[in-house]
Amino acid sequence: MSVAEEEQTLVAEAEAEASPPPAAATAEQTVSVPVSSSDALTMFFQAEGSMIDAAIPIVTKALEELEGISFLKVQVREGIASVKLRKQTTVQATGVASSLVEIIQGSGFKLQTLNLSFQDEEDMS
Repeated sequence: MSVAEEEQTLVAEAEAEASPPPAAATAEQTVSVPVSSSDALTMFFQAEGSMIDAAIPIVTKALEELEGISFLKVQVREGIASVKLRKQTTVQATGVASSLVEIIQGSGFKLQTLNLSFQDEEDMS
């Protein structure tokens, strides 16, 4: 083998080693963990504060678009605004309450107090 042929062989081998592996080999595998019924929770959310009457449908619509919301009640009574709801969630879900607060505040609700409680789905049956 001549020096030129040897150099070409070495260059070809180096390029083969430098090329990335096929996409299938590098793709990250997603892991899905099934949620057991013992992980399911109902969050009871009650916020009080202030808002104008015209914001009631805006707050209501923003919350109705979320998955797992039930028993939704948005009202202004004697100058006190309140938002009450139940939200299906899981033990693993984080930031659920803060995202609800962001939604209502972004819709015109000025938060003063917030009460949260949770109940296991197993306890509700």
